[in-house]
Amino acid sequence: MSSDRLTIRPMTLAELELPLDWGAAEGCNTGINDAAAFYAADPGGFLIGEIDGEPISTISAVRYGETFGFIGFYIVKPDRRGQGFGLQTWNEALRLLGDRNFALDGVLAQVENYRKFGFVPAYRHIRYQGTGIAATPPDNIVTLKDIPFADIFNYDHQHFPAPRPAFLQEWVNSPARAGYAYINDGNLCGYGVIRESRTG
Repeated sequence: MSSDRLTIRPMTLAELELPLDWGAAEGCNTGINDAAAFYAADPGGFLIGEIDGEPISTISAVRYGETFGFIGFYIVKPDRRGQGFGLQTWNEALRLLGDRNFALDGVLAQVENYRKFGFVPAYRHIRYQGTGIAATPPDNIVTLKDIPFADIFNYDHQHFPAPRPAFLQEWVNSPARAGYAYINDGNLCGYGVIRESRTG
């Protein structure tokens, strides 16, 4: 354990670019304009750890209402790992989340560490990368901007553990993203958003 004193505080929106950059260095391929949508969900849910003003750790502990939270951006600078700073940052995120039920996207190498805190795997993500081709969408695929926001919100709330209107407003309405909806018998049955990322 290092004797250096870690100070943990909320990040500003501008500072959110730092964990996005650090995540890219670790192999994450987030959208280049995603920061505003993440931040809109819970401006107080993004933490940065500093020693003498130098950022060395980040984590997000985004609170969705009173019942659910999500942890992300849990990164410690490589030269500061193994010194206890990650655990201090992690514990501050847990304090922020309180007694909410919460989840995270875990890298496979850390699954056993997450188990120590009571996490169990729920899903396994598989990421694909390729080159798209231009195509005309079928009639039941429409742009998301053609769907009333209330319908998107209600559909999303059926599949996400808590309401997240601030995130959705930014996510589906930003000109930096293109959203599409699948309509079946006049009902919204799925949606997706595509945006420019660091690669692709």
